[in-house]
Amino acid sequence: MQNFWEELRSQRWDDHRYYHHSRINQSLHFLSAISFLVAYVMMFKDPVVAALIGWLVAMVSRQSGHFFTTRSTRRPTSTRKPSRWATTCAAR
Repeated sequence: MQNFWEELRSQRWDDHRYYHHSRINQSLHFLSAISFLVAYVMMFKDPVVAALIGWLVAMVSRQSGHFFTTRSTRRPTSTRKPSRWATTCAAR
């Protein structure tokens, strides 16, 4: 279980380091954060509109930043060794 948490921490750091330094991704995350704040305010006035803002604006903009950034940049090869699970799957 310790290896799992170590691998997860490493992958999260790689994700942050490689993709969250893109201006496009940062801008879309900012739009997403503003949309979530608006959705929280709207939640008390109109919960349906709040849910639509949260899912259709905030989540789409946040995930599209990852999609476009991932496709436009190559992720460098990691220097860490692959996990046992990845090695087992690759051997099949």
